[in-house]
Amino acid sequence: MGEKTYILHDEPALTTAQPCVAHADLTPFGFDDLHEELWLADLGDGTFELRCLPFLVHGLSLHDRVTVTNGLVTGLAAARGHRTLRVLILSEPPTATLEDLREAFIRFARDEKLLSEWSGDRHVAIDFPPDRRPASLADLLVQNQRDGNIVWEWNIAEPFVAGTPEPLDRHVRCVLPQPVLDSPGREQVDGAWLSHETAGESVMMQVPGVGAFVRVLLPIQLVDGGKITYNVWIGVPQEELARIFGVWWEPEYADLRIAGLLANPVPPWGLLGAPVEAVVRDVDEVPYCARSDHPELERALTAEWPVDVADQPRP
Repeated sequence: MGEKTYILHDEPALTTAQPCVAHADLTPFGFDDLHEELWLADLGDGTFELRCLPFLVHGLSLHDRVTVTNGLVTGLAAARGHRTLRVLILSEPPTATLEDLREAFIRFARDEKLLSEWSGDRHVAIDFPPDRRPASLADLLVQNQRDGNIVWEWNIAEPFVAGTPEPLDRHVRCVLPQPVLDSPGREQVDGAWLSHETAGESVMMQVPGVGAFVRVLLPIQLVDGGKITYNVWIGVPQEELARIFGVWWEPEYADLRIAGLLANPVPPWGLLGAPVEAVVRDVDEVPYCARSDHPELERALTAEWPVDVADQPRP
């Protein structure tokens, strides 16, 4: 599978106060590694209304309601009866100029008061609300198709088929340990030490009167094969920080094990202060939380969770 290419809508047919976008996988329609970015309006009930005219997706039209998973359009929730006419003007039309053909379709949409969108200067999509069948359309299409100037189709020729959603791979980085975040002056106080120039870049930190901390990764496995990785801090004794610092950039780092206390809350469980043991899985990454004597943290590390686990409120 190659790198994805996206068909974009620079001027969607309808605007909305808070637009959002999702992509449709065009593989089911014969376009491998091609996706179309669709403009949507969030209806607040788990569905989204289409606010643009699809250039390549089949089975979806303006105002249709769709479902979205991880940024991918995954289903048609409710059709609204619109159809989309799609016309491609050939690069070298034999009996007319590109400019004349483009103007003909612009004039047609304008005269019939129909919404339209262009992708480049040769591909137009025109929206037909329910029961709109302008008589002048047939002559425009049939004559230019007969002359070899255009190819065209209705988007309802095939039903909508969703691609396969990619598993979620979300990374959440905590800039500061919670105890430092709650302290006066935070990491800017006299005597504070950071392993790098900023807290966001640092993998170790010590703040007088607050404690010593080391960065670790806390992975949460999801039921669909995805994951959420929290880049958090754990608190360690000061003498332990000296030992960790001594091997961090050495070959011995591969065998490093750290016991500490979780120094950031993790939604939806919380777990601030829970004991955890971290180990190195990859010498190019910070250690991973591997196990815990805290039952809830141990379950968070070993169970599989629903995709929306991070958005759930803490019980």
